Amino acid sequence: GRPHERVLEGAPASVDVAFAGSGADAADREIARRVRAAERAAAVLVVSSDRRLAASIKAAGGDCVGAGAFLRERLA
Repeated sequence: GRPHERVLEGAPASVDVAFAGSGADAADREIARRVRAAERAAAVLVVSSDRRLAASIKAAGGDCVGAGAFLRERLA
């Protein structure tokens, strides 16, 4: 794809990058664990088109948006 550049007003958003262990759904489990452990889970936004992960994130109090919607809404 083509690179994206975006200039935003105000304070920059925080982006965390982490690596999960190996095994089936290891990354999904790690993401859900991090949302549950967050001080302000409602402020956590996960970008994923995986419906099962989205349900897990929402059950943990976070928010999840699909990749296509994220690109349309936030990078357009």
